[in-house]
Amino acid sequence: MEMEMEMEEYKELVKSTLREGPTLVTFTKKDGSTRTGTFTNNPEDIPASKAPKGNQKPKKVNEDLVRAFDVELQQFRTITISTISKIG
Repeated sequence: MEMEMEMEEYKELVKSTLREGPTLVTFTKKDGSTRTGTFTNNPEDIPASKAPKGNQKPKKVNEDLVRAFDVELQQFRTITISTISKIG
């Protein structure tokens, strides 16, 4: 139970950090390689042409995933929270 609570707190930390602005994130990709990039979920840091549209269909939520804007590639990416090795 305590491990679940720690993971929930970590998920919230990741999401709130990304909302603050561009953040350096290191994570393991599905192919096993490590990737470091600058990501954000702050609307002020996402170009209007790339911002999500308000009329999208709701999707099933996977709590272990976070969708964030890759500042360098100028595209949204999905990151598995449990594979993040460093944030900030």
